[in-house]
Formats: sequence, structure tokens, C-alpha cells
Amino acid sequence: MYLDKCLISKMLNELKTTRYSQKKQTAAITDVLDKSNNALLQIEASRSLKPATSDNNSTPYTYNKETVNALTRIVDKFMNLLNGCGPANERRNFEEYLEAAEQRTEFLGCNIIKLLAIWDTIQQMRVELENLELEINNAYDTEDEDCF
Repeated sequence: MYLDKCLISKMLNELKTTRYSQKKQTAAITDVLDKSNNALLQIEASRSLKPATSDNNSTPYTYNKETVNALTRIVDKFMNLLNGCGPANERRNFEEYLEAAEQRTEFLGCNIIKLLAIWDTIQQMRVELENLELEINNAYDTEDEDCF
């Protein structure tokens, strides 16, 4: 009888630990997804806005469609995972639940790495865009000085 209580206690502790870990990972992923969504919204806004003055020397920056599509797929898969799988599914036994939880954790971990890579790429593109704008402004400044 004591052995059964001990085993049940261990199982409940493992479930509690797994739930806590999943909640923590879900919060981290939600944060990354929010940041990525904001970046995508900024991309869409920058594409839809036309510049007030049109320069013939400037070329619009095109974003990689594969990156945007990959981010969309990640968000869709994540939402499907959250909606489709739950720990309260009574048809599974405990070992199957743990295996499914491990697979979800691995999937979420891989997608976090992908999202961080996308975020770093976007940050690098922003830095490059700022550098190009500075170079263009410096070029206009030197041309203005040469005219005087």
C-alpha cells in the first residue's frame, strides 16, 4: 500500500513539474511570437506606406518570402499544438502522455530557435538599413557642401 502511494505521489509530482515547465515554455514562446508578430506588422506597415518624397536613387528593401512563410507556419503549428493536445485526455495512459509532452517540448524548443534566428535576421536587416540611410544622408551632405 505504501509503495502505491509513493508511486502515485511521484507521478503527481512529475505531472506538476511537467505542467509548470510547459507553462513556462508557453509563456516564453508566446513572448517570442508576440515580438515576431510585431515585426511582421511593422514589415507590412512599411510595405503599405508610400514615402512622402520619392527618390530615384533609393531602392525598396524586399523581405525574404521564405522567412515570412516559415514564421507563419511556426505560428500555425504552435496554435494547432495548443488547441489539439491537452494533458486531460483520458484515453491515454501516463507513459503516452509523457511521450507526447516530450515531443511537444522538443517541437517548441526547435521553433524557439527558429524564431530567434528570424528575430536576429530582422535585427541585422534593421541595422543594415540604418547604415544605408546614414550613408545616403552623408552622401547628400557632401554633395550639398560641394555645391557651395
